[in-house]
Amino acid sequence: MRRVTHESCLIEMSHVAQVGAYIPSATNTRSKFPPPLVGMFLFLGTLLSLPDAHAAKFVAFFAPALDLITNLFPLFFVPGLIVTPAAMQGVLPVDFVKFFAVVSLGMISITVKSMYVVEFVMQMCKMQQPPSQQPRLAKKGEFTSWFSRELEHLFGVLTLVTGILALWTPSVQQLYFASASVFTFVFSSRLPRFLSPHVAKFLHPLIPTYFLCTALFMAQGALRGKGLIALLGEYLVAGGQWNKAAGNFIMFFLEPAIISFAFGLFARKKLLQENLVAIAAGAFSSSFVGILIMAALVRALIVPDDLGKALMPRATAALAIVQVSRFVSIRVSSYMS
Repeated sequence: MRRVTHESCLIEMSHVAQVGAYIPSATNTRSKFPPPLVGMFLFLGTLLSLPDAHAAKFVAFFAPALDLITNLFPLFFVPGLIVTPAAMQGVLPVDFVKFFAVVSLGMISITVKSMYVVEFVMQMCKMQQPPSQQPRLAKKGEFTSWFSRELEHLFGVLTLVTGILALWTPSVQQLYFASASVFTFVFSSRLPRFLSPHVAKFLHPLIPTYFLCTALFMAQGALRGKGLIALLGEYLVAGGQWNKAAGNFIMFFLEPAIISFAFGLFARKKLLQENLVAIAAGAFSSSFVGILIMAALVRALIVPDDLGKALMPRATAALAIVQVSRFVSIRVSSYMS
């Protein structure tokens, strides 16, 4: 059996990242189709075209990277979440309430609609309902995190040291941002060990990560004489390359993470083949009808044009959430039976 180490995880993850970096240049730059999805379908097509024995070796080769990406997946969304206050600058409170209402009502209505569409198609085609697994609430103390206490301490020390050094050496600032982001995420992922299972079940690591990381940024920013909005501009550069800032570097790994969905799809190829019609119907209805639902909500609540246009891509959010929960098994902050 192949021995999985931290080194092998990083090496294999770099292979996936290299594919993600190459695909945009290999595809037509004028195309509107996202390059990471091109990579996902290329990987999936390759796996499906190989004999089972060869495909198993292909999957085993990338297994360490998939393990790392799976557990770090929520971290790649942290920069976009952290800079939310900067993105909401100039937005009136009443417009923010409208924005939140459209997102909430839209996600609920699209999710319910997709559920009924899929059930209807499955009944019409006489498909069997896939077996569902009910998670068991474990007792406190059975909590097992993928992240170790040593990793938490390592990034905690890095955050402290780089935060102090950055006060006199500005070139270290981006390293502080990156260390603080990883530390708060690892700490938040291990937080359920202090909580009851009923509370931990509903507490996603991104929630405490947002507040803790923002607090660290504000504390260090106060020592530098900079406000939160100025710091967020340094943390994530809109439209910048992956090496422009710490936030851009972290979010870059969303591309290989999307490509890695191919392995989850391949592992469930039998389930996908048996329910292809229902899945296609749910995906199409979520995308097409979902946009119409969001547009109707935007008009009904009289949302400003700029915010209304920004809400249109959110029509597929309900579909994306379901797909990610199926294809990416995020094991951080989990209860092991």
